[in-house]
Amino acid sequence: MWLASIVIVAAGLRVALLVMGPGVDVERAYEPDSGRYVELSENLKLHRVFGKGREDSGVVHIPLARLRTQRGELEAADEHGLRPEVFRTPGYPAWIALFTSAGVSLRWVLAAQVVLSVFNVILVFALARQLMQSRRIALVAAFIMAMHPAAALASISVLSETLFTSLILCGLYMAVRWRDWPFDCTGAGLLFGVAVLVRPVGILLGPAVALWLLVTGRTRRAALCAACLTVSSLLPAAAWMVRNHRVGIGYQISTVPAVNAMFYTVAYMRIAETGGDYATDWPATVDTLFAELRDDLSVDETTLNAMTRMSVAEIAGKPKLYGKVMARSAVKFFTDHSAGPLMTRLGRPYHATGMRERLLRGDFSLDGVADHAGFAVAAGWTLWNLALVGFMILGAGALAWRRHWSALLLLAGIMMYFVLTTQANGLERFRIPVLGVQALLAAAVIMALPKRRLSAAKTG
Repeated sequence: MWLASIVIVAAGLRVALLVMGPGVDVERAYEPDSGRYVELSENLKLHRVFGKGREDSGVVHIPLARLRTQRGELEAADEHGLRPEVFRTPGYPAWIALFTSAGVSLRWVLAAQVVLSVFNVILVFALARQLMQSRRIALVAAFIMAMHPAAALASISVLSETLFTSLILCGLYMAVRWRDWPFDCTGAGLLFGVAVLVRPVGILLGPAVALWLLVTGRTRRAALCAACLTVSSLLPAAAWMVRNHRVGIGYQISTVPAVNAMFYTVAYMRIAETGGDYATDWPATVDTLFAELRDDLSVDETTLNAMTRMSVAEIAGKPKLYGKVMARSAVKFFTDHSAGPLMTRLGRPYHATGMRERLLRGDFSLDGVADHAGFAVAAGWTLWNLALVGFMILGAGALAWRRHWSALLLLAGIMMYFVLTTQANGLERFRIPVLGVQALLAAAVIMALPKRRLSAAKTG
């Protein structure tokens, strides 16, 4: 009954946002990345080609395409004028094309994502029951997932987060539930592998979970299951890397790592070093980095390889600065809010308030704030995230206190994996795939209850 109530509330919240937002105007569901996803899905539907025409937007993409064209590196166009896409992977565009090929609009894609988002609540409950062996913890974790505004917002956005989250949670549940069965671990690995084709950031998640199976199992059967999970999780990525090699960029899953390393991580290091502002100083810093890239390129080196080389050299040369930028990103990863995108979905104006920085330095005044409603939403959202961080830390401590090392290793390891792979881009949307994991850690604080009360909680 309690789970059914949580699921109903989760569905009601998401459907209400869909009806009031993109249901009125579907373009409200767009973010800067959405246009590329939609264009790729349209080309898949019309031409059965995963590619796009010329780059026509982006501070990074346009000059990068121009530079690669000048050096003769840009992928060859087909008879439709489409060049093979190497920045995005095909998972999410294929998801959109699955619906639009049936003749329905993007609103049905969003409706399906709402269903997936509600299903994710059930998956969090099931994963918690399996991992924690506590119905009370499972219900609290499911409630957190159901009520977190970022999860609801992601479901009504033309972004890959909800689909990616579903695949990750399904893979985790299968790996935990049937950890001693090679066939089921192979299925879990394939889910992780398909998730990589949605978002490349998950490429090492399958091997990481396999390592957890091996460390916590320590038997031949555990080793076999870990091997099956690892191999199956890497197969989809390997196939896509072969495709990318054939189109000319080498055995890479995408160009995202090279682009992000240079034009985000290194750019933010430069800005932090001079005491600048990420939002206002980033475009000029990108221009500077492009000028340095052109000067440093050698004849026998590709642009992408040079970007990686230069980024690694700068990070290795300034480890303290890199650590500072990563620490700042980690704080943003856990505390960032999405009040602006929410207001966009609802068709309301929003003016950035610098609220997170205000709260972190203890300034609770409204001096200089014009949008009081937006400030209230942002403040409540940030405080909710801060509370969740606090309970997550306490929950991890409770797991350690109760010597629940297997669950702690899995959950804390996954959180650390996403913090590290997010690099300098600590936005809340990049935390959505692990909101369920964070909810499990936060709900684990129940384990700190006295044993008599904990036993009652388990029996419900």
